[in-house]
Amino acid sequence: MERLRLWWQSLSPERKRIGMALGGAGVIGLVLAISLLGRQEAWVTLYSHLSPDDLTAASVELSRVGVPYQTRSEDGALLVPSEKVAVARMTLAQAGLPKTGAFAVKGFELLDQASLATSDFLQRTNYWRALQGELARSIATLEPIANARVHLNLPQPTVFEERQKEPSASVVVALKPGRSLSKEQAQAIVFLVSRAVEGLKPENVVVLDTQGNLVWAEGAPNHGLTRAGEFLSLRWQAERQMEHRLQELLDRTLGVGKASVQVSVELATDARKTESELYLPTEGGTQGIPLTQSETQESYQSQGAPVTAGAAGAATNLQLTPPLPVTLLGGSYTKSERKTEYRVSKRIERVETLPGTIRRVSVAVLVRGELTPAEQAALRQAVSAAIGLDAARGDTVAVVPVRAERPAGIPRLGRGRPRKAPTLPWGWLIAAALGLFIPLSLFVAWRRRRQGAPPALPLSEPSPSAEMPVPPEASPKPPPLEQLRQIARESPNRVAEVLRSWLAEDAVSQRANGGR
Repeated sequence: MERLRLWWQSLSPERKRIGMALGGAGVIGLVLAISLLGRQEAWVTLYSHLSPDDLTAASVELSRVGVPYQTRSEDGALLVPSEKVAVARMTLAQAGLPKTGAFAVKGFELLDQASLATSDFLQRTNYWRALQGELARSIATLEPIANARVHLNLPQPTVFEERQKEPSASVVVALKPGRSLSKEQAQAIVFLVSRAVEGLKPENVVVLDTQGNLVWAEGAPNHGLTRAGEFLSLRWQAERQMEHRLQELLDRTLGVGKASVQVSVELATDARKTESELYLPTEGGTQGIPLTQSETQESYQSQGAPVTAGAAGAATNLQLTPPLPVTLLGGSYTKSERKTEYRVSKRIERVETLPGTIRRVSVAVLVRGELTPAEQAALRQAVSAAIGLDAARGDTVAVVPVRAERPAGIPRLGRGRPRKAPTLPWGWLIAAALGLFIPLSLFVAWRRRRQGAPPALPLSEPSPSAEMPVPPEASPKPPPLEQLRQIARESPNRVAEVLRSWLAEDAVSQRANGGR
């Protein structure tokens, strides 16, 4: 900043005026540029992923009404200013554009055109079409999907069929360039369609793309084989989880590194549905549950009466012989019938086995060292309880003790006479260090004493420090011990002379003290 001020002061008045004029013009231009950028129109996407025909027709219609527009060829997008969105949509809607894509699909607005003369079949068909259009619109709103079509098969229920046909659906999706549909997204589409249609099950929905690739088909044959990678990942996770739990148990029990464990899990990769119908006797008692009962009773009773009787034949008919009076005795009878039909007891079981169920588990445990049969059995029981061993499923646990063998090329240890570890001559090293440190310390003290008292300058001469320039900042000095080492390496004779002078001074001082 100081340099800039000095440079400005060094300029002539004419140059200062020119600089001020240029600076003012620059500020004015910057303000104008910011205001123009702030007034620029914001462009928004009106439609995207339009076909070339729809894009051309929409451009012609917008040009006719004077609405500015922009096109993007990468994704077939049509952009208009934000304040012109409503006008552009109304203009294109009046022209019937776009004619293709998800925006051209009609939904429940088809039912607005119904009249009183519409038959029941036509009304039901329009409802199917409207539902298909609404589902296609919803699916097309997903991020990786450009367009979608939905086909619904909704059987008409009838009272003459014991088992009604189930609804089904097919979904065709057109993906955006460079995008793909994951299994999770396909499953989300399946659940969206199945929940929007009454009675539609997720397994009756098929999803495929415009390239003919089957994205999702749960009810298709060999559907489980298409997810082999998922089953391998699931198996690996189950094995690692069991191994981790067992290894922690063995480390806490036997010690770290004393045992290793390996787990193999076999998963069921196919889905099975089993339905059985069993007829069972009635529980408790000898009689079952009555279904129908019918009872019939019939009774008859007659009284005696006198009648005329005779031998059968012509004589009796011609009354050649008088008839004999006979008295008939009265009679009665009773008939009772009871019929009971009992209900047959039955039980219906439907068992569904999903893919990914554990079919069998095998565990191998290797223990270093010897184990008694009792210890081996106890360890096997603990491992079985930890993994939830199911003998009916065929799970197996093997505990094998192993001996740690010596690898080839490594000598055996622990035999022969013990060898002492090599020791360093610490006494000699300490003595040598002291012998080097004491002379160097004395030398440093002597040098500081000589440098501490600078020579006095004469009063008549001025101090040279006022005339000499300030020297540059000295670089940091190395430690004193390092300086002494460097001096001893460079001039060993000088160090020896200094030591001799110190010794001579000490001898003289001792003699003087002794004389006193």
